[in-house]
Amino acid sequence: MLDNSKKKSLSLLGIPLVSCIEWVTLPDCSISVLARLDTGSKTSSLHGIDLEEIVRDSVKMIRFKTNQCKGDPMVTCEAKFVRYARIKVASQDGKSERRPVVETIMSLGKSIYKIELNLTNREEMDYRMLVGREALRDRFLVLASEDCECLQGEPNS
Repeated sequence: MLDNSKKKSLSLLGIPLVSCIEWVTLPDCSISVLARLDTGSKTSSLHGIDLEEIVRDSVKMIRFKTNQCKGDPMVTCEAKFVRYARIKVASQDGKSERRPVVETIMSLGKSIYKIELNLTNREEMDYRMLVGREALRDRFLVLASEDCECLQGEPNS
């Protein structure tokens, strides 16, 4: 655990310090989720089920359902479709899955920016969202620690 003087010196670099577990908000979905920030993963993933391709105002979108935590009510979201990607899945011995990639807005601490997420069923995972290094690069300094505590606090609701 970092004491306040170490947190302050790291924040003086101008890069926010985050833990490996943080609350993130996806305003387009009106949902906040406890996410794992994983610099070992290149891409970001969000729990999404009942995926459906739709067109809204001539823009290809993906409609899907997600929830904040296991057992919580499902929320229907729509996000701009970007492409399909083959994602290597560590929990499946490196086998790859074809997943839709969408673009949406993510808020972490005081930072708000566009992010690409692949959608997959994360029902068996501890966290509904995994934020990979592409989304973290040049924005945050991730504190790797065994006792991950949210440094940015819970989102404003």
